[in-house]
Amino acid sequence: MRPALKIEGVSKQYRLGRVGASSLRDDVQRIWAGIQLSPSPFLSRDEANDRTKKSEDAYVWALKDINFTVNPGDV
Repeated sequence: MRPALKIEGVSKQYRLGRVGASSLRDDVQRIWAGIQLSPSPFLSRDEANDRTKKSEDAYVWALKDINFTVNPGDV
């Protein structure tokens, strides 16, 4: 039976701190990356989510490489 929904590699990362606290240069770099359809240059994709130590990074992963399948009739 074919799955009704198949999700692969879903990730979501949040930036910590105040909204709009970046410089104009950082904003332009983010906009340019979006135009080129490339990831933001400020995402730190390789940082481990080790909760035993405090991170100095300004980003936190809410989801990272999540995969799941929903079959017909599943709730």
